[in-house]
Order: sequence, then C-alpha cells, then structure tokens
Amino acid sequence: MDATKNAVELRLADIEWMTKDAARKLADYSKQIMRRAEEASEMVIAMESNAPFGCSWIDFLEDDLLKVKDARAELQNLHRQGQLLRMILRAE
Repeated sequence: MDATKNAVELRLADIEWMTKDAARKLADYSKQIMRRAEEASEMVIAMESNAPFGCSWIDFLEDDLLKVKDARAELQNLHRQGQLLRMILRAE
C-alpha cells in the first residue's frame, strides 16, 4: 500500500504544478484575447472617423479562442484528476 500511496502522492504533486502551468497559460491566452478586443475597439473607432484601419486581429481571433478552450479543458481535466487522486488518498 505504501508504494501505491507514494505513487498517488507523486502524481498529485505533478498535477499541482501542471495545474499552475495550465492556469498561467489560460490567463496568458485570455489576456491576448483582451488585447485583440482592445485593438478591435480601436479599429471600430478609426472606422467610424474614416481614419485608416486594419482588421489583422480577426485573423488571429479564432486561433486565440481555440487556445483558450484547450487551456480551459486541460485545467478542468487536471482538476478532476487531482480530485480523484485526493479521494484515493482519503480512502487509504
């Protein structure tokens, strides 16, 4: 049982740092989307004032959204794994 408990504890420790990394990724990707939204807002203002503007942010938005969704899914998966491992430790 000690070997199993040690293995579960080691995996839980791995999941904890992986969770921090996944949360950081999610925050970074979310910040990128916010920056692009600010760019979009500036583009609309420029468009309304007949100033030159570009729409390059649109090209990256879909990729940004996929990254956020993947990071969120990874974070949720790690959270579930951690919960399961903590339940296993409590059961022993």
